[in-house]
Amino acid sequence: MKSSQAVYWSLILCLLTLLDLGFADSEEEKTEITGTIRAPREGEEIEGHYSFKGRTRGAPDGHVAMVFLSNAQHELFYPYGKPGDANRSFSCEIYHSDTHFGAWCVHLYVLPENDAEELAAWFAEVSHVAASGGKIEPYDQALMKNATEVALQRYVVTRD
Repeated sequence: MKSSQAVYWSLILCLLTLLDLGFADSEEEKTEITGTIRAPREGEEIEGHYSFKGRTRGAPDGHVAMVFLSNAQHELFYPYGKPGDANRSFSCEIYHSDTHFGAWCVHLYVLPENDAEELAAWFAEVSHVAASGGKIEPYDQALMKNATEVALQRYVVTRD
């Protein structure tokens, strides 16, 4: 009898250990990555330059925040500038060229630091190529595979 009771209690202990691990995993999965954009405000009209202000929360270790810009009229979607630290407030200056106008969106993403660094390098190179009138090659879309969009804000670029 005593050995069967020991087996019984061992099985219960194993079961409780497995259940405990399962609960720990499900709690980790519930951590949600979120973000907010404080500037520009929704629908704000700007003349080509503004200070982006945003915040992210819940990003895993090794992830950073990065800004992307899009314009449906010109079919543009691209990373802008350098990545910022995740899980805190950050800001960056956004400049639109003279050919940029109309409705735009600023997107806030959280993505792995290595991918963000490659996207930032692409942006830096494209900035130089565009200034010299060269051909701009698209960035590697695979770098967005592990990216999470956490916020977006619409605004309008006006030219007076």
